Amino acid sequence: MIEISRQHAHSALSAYDPPAAHIAPGETVRFETFDCYHGSLLPEGNTFADVDRSVGNPATGPVYVDGAMPGDMLKIHIDKIEFGPVGILDIGPTSGALAGIFSEPVINRLHVKDGFIDYKGIQVPVRPMIGVIGVAPAGEPVSTMTPMDHGGNMDCNRIEEGATLYLPVFVPGALLSTGDFHAIMADGEIGNCGLEIEGWATLTVDVIPQTGLPFPMIENDSQWITVAYGDTLDEASVKASRQMFHFLTEKLGLAKDDAGMLLDMAGELMVCQIVNPKKTARIEVPKDLIRKMKQLQPGSADPAWTAQTSEIHIEQQEIRSTAEQGGIFMYHTIAEKFDHLGVDNAPGQESQQKEVALDLRGEKLEGPAVDFSHGDVDAHTPTPGSFEVFAEGVKEGGSQAYTPYKGKPSILEMVAQRISAFAGVPIDPKSELILTSGTQGALFLAMGSNIMPGDKVAFVEPDYFANRKMVEFFNGEMVPIRMAYEEARGCAGIDLEELEKAFQDGAKLFIFSNPNNPVGCIYSPEEIKRIASMAKRYGTTLIVDELYSRQVYPGLPYTHLCAEADAPDNIITIMGPSKTESLSGYRLGAAFGNAAIIERMEKLQAIMALRCSGYNQAVFKTWFNEPEGWLADRVAQHQQIRDDLMKVIEGVPGVSARPTEGGSYLFVTIPELEVSLHDFIRIVRELSGVTVTPGTEFGPQYLHSFRINFSQDHDKAVDAMKRLFTVMERYRK
Repeated sequence: MIEISRQHAHSALSAYDPPAAHIAPGETVRFETFDCYHGSLLPEGNTFADVDRSVGNPATGPVYVDGAMPGDMLKIHIDKIEFGPVGILDIGPTSGALAGIFSEPVINRLHVKDGFIDYKGIQVPVRPMIGVIGVAPAGEPVSTMTPMDHGGNMDCNRIEEGATLYLPVFVPGALLSTGDFHAIMADGEIGNCGLEIEGWATLTVDVIPQTGLPFPMIENDSQWITVAYGDTLDEASVKASRQMFHFLTEKLGLAKDDAGMLLDMAGELMVCQIVNPKKTARIEVPKDLIRKMKQLQPGSADPAWTAQTSEIHIEQQEIRSTAEQGGIFMYHTIAEKFDHLGVDNAPGQESQQKEVALDLRGEKLEGPAVDFSHGDVDAHTPTPGSFEVFAEGVKEGGSQAYTPYKGKPSILEMVAQRISAFAGVPIDPKSELILTSGTQGALFLAMGSNIMPGDKVAFVEPDYFANRKMVEFFNGEMVPIRMAYEEARGCAGIDLEELEKAFQDGAKLFIFSNPNNPVGCIYSPEEIKRIASMAKRYGTTLIVDELYSRQVYPGLPYTHLCAEADAPDNIITIMGPSKTESLSGYRLGAAFGNAAIIERMEKLQAIMALRCSGYNQAVFKTWFNEPEGWLADRVAQHQQIRDDLMKVIEGVPGVSARPTEGGSYLFVTIPELEVSLHDFIRIVRELSGVTVTPGTEFGPQYLHSFRINFSQDHDKAVDAMKRLFTVMERYRK
């Protein structure tokens, strides 16, 4: 049996923390934990002044469960909970239902022996439970003080010996942690806490594939239980009730009216705790009544539940869109929906991050600040004449400011001719082209015009950070496709068999960037040909992001999928003047392809932004119209920066990157460090003035990678990378 020491304690559940251990599904693991005060109150005479609350509720882990993937569930059987000899029971003057009654904290150190707690000579039977247990959320780290859909600080006393906890998996390996044990805790945590105690938990952890359940559940011998959180108890109670209703109807197969009546008659709604940053409530339903309710529907299938094996069995065909499930949506509040978007680590957002305590080692390194999260438009001159044509558009006034939603007809015709010559495909400017607010705007319009709730959407990992977020925002079902970019040469390395299976399984949309962002690899002609033919065969819509298709370095051919003889009709290609031309600030994008999709995109743009900024549209006149040799010189400049940065990378042991073939990105792999990836990136920004984007923005599994945009001043970029790796050496394991 694997044992995890409490030296692996941490204060947040995070996709970015390196695992303390790996286990196989069905394996048993024993966690050693601190109490919630990190042992600070155990010595006699210590007070809350001796407690470092920055560590939160220390949880031990995380444990990586091999094979666990987003959409699965962990099945965690709580085999045993053991305690240390002394626990802490206290009343806080500012927390819980008794806030304001006590002017000072009251602290009791209570001894636990032979299954009883000694409270001033009164013997109180223990009721062991786990306060904090959870997996890593998909977005930003969440404090171990906070309960959410990934579990966390639920403080539910039904998480006890003999129970089985089901937690949804949000990141590969799930990354399970636990802590905050209680020898006993009443529902509510009325005064402040339970009997906080250090201890050991023995858990048997299994994986149930593709359950489609996005919230925690508990099962014991007699009950099914849902646990939910909210800013208020009302919100938590409604959410727990709706989650149970969803489980009863969609997973256990009860009719909706029967499920509602069952909840009215026997659904016990209870408070778990009221002291954490978010409150938790639970609803408990007896298994025997569920079984009897099932008998009201003779012959109905029961794939979701078998009492004999105490498992949730969800057949693949049972996983349908939330819209098809009678309008019970995966997100229960608008705040919850937007919490999942997680923009804190998106390029340019770093300054908005909350301050956190960092393990800063050594002195700061002097040098000019370099922000590799996006290109430096000041480092390279924009396309000649770009400002002048913009100024002409301003002078033109209203006819340029208020163009039709697709774009000004004369500019549409000009752009269509130029892209057509570049990509080798005819484009009707009246029906097959739209100008957008940047290529980001084009992506949003294209996805919003193609994704219905529950639609399966395939995308590459790693690929552009917004792709996954947009699929999730539009309530699509995410189908990641692996790209083995590190091993492949002369091609991108996409797993075409996996992609075809996704098409066979009903993926309605596939989106990818070429050249790839963040790796910079280019898809080979053979890969493009197979993607085109498979999409046509299975009727899958394609969105191809070709933003950097003009910035391709010598050595590999570039193939436009839209020009393939076997290309499907339902394809949208996205391009635009951007970092290659140092025109990012104008926010210009263009999408072309299937006329019906373009029409939908126009309707969506009409209610989102009306049009690509009217004055800015004039700058399209310089696109594909640069002075002779200008673009080749620009590409050569970037190639020199790439080559010199690769020399720096190749000179550091354990660091690697695939040389960029197109665009201005490098996806850098680093060795295992003594701090998490996100802490490392914050540390580098603090100690060296260098900003990079964490690899997890491009796929949750990239815990040892970061991306840089090397469209920078050459000398500053090279010096910044050297400073970054100097800092890295201070944290190497």
